[in-house]
Amino acid sequence: APGAMPPPSGQPVPAPPPSGAPVPAPAAPQGPITIRPDQVVAGIGDPSATTYEHGENLLRRIPEEFKAKARRTDAVVPLVFGLLMSVHPEVRQRQHQVLVQRHGKQLADAAWNEGGALQQLAPDLRLPLSEIAFSALRRRSPQELEQIMGSLDALIKADGRVDVFEFCLSTLLRTELYEVIHHRPPWGKQRQTLASAAQPIATLLAVLARVGHDNPRQGESAFRAGLYRVLPGHHVPFAPPQQGLSALDPVWPALDGLQGSDKAALVESLVMVISHDGVMTTQEVELLRTVCGVLHCPVPPLAGHPQAAAGTPAQSGGRG
Repeated sequence: APGAMPPPSGQPVPAPPPSGAPVPAPAAPQGPITIRPDQVVAGIGDPSATTYEHGENLLRRIPEEFKAKARRTDAVVPLVFGLLMSVHPEVRQRQHQVLVQRHGKQLADAAWNEGGALQQLAPDLRLPLSEIAFSALRRRSPQELEQIMGSLDALIKADGRVDVFEFCLSTLLRTELYEVIHHRPPWGKQRQTLASAAQPIATLLAVLARVGHDNPRQGESAFRAGLYRVLPGHHVPFAPPQQGLSALDPVWPALDGLQGSDKAALVESLVMVISHDGVMTTQEVELLRTVCGVLHCPVPPLAGHPQAAAGTPAQSGGRG
């Protein structure tokens, strides 16, 4: 990719990049886009032409080169690893070293180069691209899949923090590949009602409200709007968990145990949280896509603003 740092070369442990080597600049984030909650809610559970059109718009915006690699079993692994490569040189060096040790230098260099090229991908297209890649990954052996999942964890931990995209990618991939290997979800199936799953629902809504709102008062207001939609009459305090995104890991079994109509009601409540301030960000959409993926339900078309339907990128904090 033009302007990308060359991969470290000449030794198993990567050397520092040449002095003055340019760091790939991530695609510039754009401002939040407006959203009409009534239109989005109307599309939940209704696979209409609008739903398919929204998906097609996303696919059209992803460069053909990336889509082709995502569908090839020989190219998909470095592409997925590249999605997690940091723009910070010291972190990227550590990630490269991890891949050299786990997969060899050739694949590590390929992931390095993919990471440079993928910095130009609009932030809201990263998760859809990874979802395209899942089909090719599924054709790998169980042993390879276990190794890939371990490498993803190591790449994410290289900078000592987990951002929204990293959490979403790892959650979707782990759920998808676990089901491929074991032919069942990562958790036992336990039937739940909205009432019995009230606390996991509240945790999910609180995390989403915190991600989408820097102002605690606005976050609580969005949380209340979502809670009222799915659990009217329930009084649960707004308490975003201190552990942040990782607090969602224990809630998946209960939420996946909901019936289809209850899952649709839950997705409606998530849309209410996202749309409470009238805008949506890439991080909010990524979390919504992840919830729908884990719960095996359709992603609603997040259209409301004409540009949103046409695929205008939402706000993103970018890869760290």
